Amino acid sequence: MKNLLSTFALFLTLTTTAMAGTTVLNVEIGKTTRQQFVTEMETKAELINKGINKYSSGEMLQTSGKAYDIEGLYSVLFIFDANNLLAGVVMNMNKNAFDRVYLAIGSKYKVVKLEKPFVGNRYAKFKTKDATIEIVAPHLSFEMDVNYLSTELEKQFKKISQEESNAKKRQEASQF
Repeated sequence: MKNLLSTFALFLTLTTTAMAGTTVLNVEIGKTTRQQFVTEMETKAELINKGINKYSSGEMLQTSGKAYDIEGLYSVLFIFDANNLLAGVVMNMNKNAFDRVYLAIGSKYKVVKLEKPFVGNRYAKFKTKDATIEIVAPHLSFEMDVNYLSTELEKQFKKISQEESNAKKRQEASQF
C-alpha cells in the first residue's frame, strides 16, 4: 500500500494537466523564469549556483532532493537558457525507483523508446510537444537520472556534441 501511495504521490508531483506545457516539480519547461523559480525555492531549499550551461548559455542551480517529497531523490539540477527561462531539469535518484518513475511519466506522456533488460542498462524516452524526457539507469550504478530537456536544449546538446566529436576526429587524424 505504501508503494502505491508513493507512486501516486510521484505521479502527482511529476505531472500536470494536459493543457499546460511540460511540467515537473511544479516548474514548467520553457515558461518558468529564473526569478520565479528562485522566489519559490528560497524558503524551501538551499540553491547552489553550478555555473553556466555550455548548451543553453544559461545559469544552472542545484538543490538537494530533500525539498521534494519523492522517495530516493538525491538532487535536482535546474538549467536555464540565456533568456532566463527554464530549459531543463535533471533529477538524480536511486535506481530502484526506475519502475515507479517510468509508470508515472508513462501514464502522462508517449513512450518513444524503452530498453528494460533483466540485466543491463535501463532507458526510457518520452516526447512531449515541447520537451524530451529520459530515464537513464546505468547497469553498474546505484543511481539514475531523469532528464527533462526542452526541444531547443536537446537540439543544442546534439549539435555541440557532434561538433566536438568531429573536432576530436580531425585532431586525431592530424596526428598520423
